[in-house]
Amino acid sequence: MDLFVYEMPVVGAVMFLVWVGNQAGLPRKFSPLVATILSIGVACFYLFPGDIPKGIMQGIFIASSAVGFHSGTKNMVEYVRDNNKN
Repeated sequence: MDLFVYEMPVVGAVMFLVWVGNQAGLPRKFSPLVATILSIGVACFYLFPGDIPKGIMQGIFIASSAVGFHSGTKNMVEYVRDNNKN
């Protein structure tokens, strides 16, 4: 599976849209679902319009990157903040 340069900004866009949803009142537990739906939609209709299976796979990869990166960063910030309180 090839990773093209134009797929990388999609991860940031999905992260931003999920963040906007969270700020608008979307419960955080639905963030992975929203990221997956957005990513699959973008991958199927923009990145790979003629290849639905490839779009679904890439959409899942993009969503996991977006949600995983956000979660990992958030956990690291919380860890550092908690350990600096001592």
